[in-house]
Amino acid sequence: MEISFDKFGYPEERSLVEIENIILPKDKSAWESFICKVLDTIVEAWSYPERAGKKDGFYVFSTTGWSRNERLISAFLRSQLSLVVDWQKLKWGFYVIAVSKKARKILANKVDSFVNEMWSIVRPLRNRKLKKNERRKRL
Repeated sequence: MEISFDKFGYPEERSLVEIENIILPKDKSAWESFICKVLDTIVEAWSYPERAGKKDGFYVFSTTGWSRNERLISAFLRSQLSLVVDWQKLKWGFYVIAVSKKARKILANKVDSFVNEMWSIVRPLRNRKLKKNERRKRL
């Protein structure tokens, strides 16, 4: 797979459609390496090379708000491949994609830990008894 660009430096529509329509191999044992090849191609095409990379089964992308990068990552996320990896979008176009089994487990644990921490903040607020006048203010 090769990503081609128009004269303005944006991915051509046919390249985006190609990414979106990629079909996983029938052999599940080949999925991880196949997905890594696709993501490696996106890393190579990334506008700011210092804002995309991989390590230990993780791919990290920061779009820096540029639509060229947004289009590339969006095409991947609309593809079948995004259904077999774990990924998170954070603020400011920051994406973490976990491909390997170990990376997916690490990401899931981090997300679970964060969610539990946030619930520990919210639950005490929701469970405390409100005085009569506080209830009116909330409504």
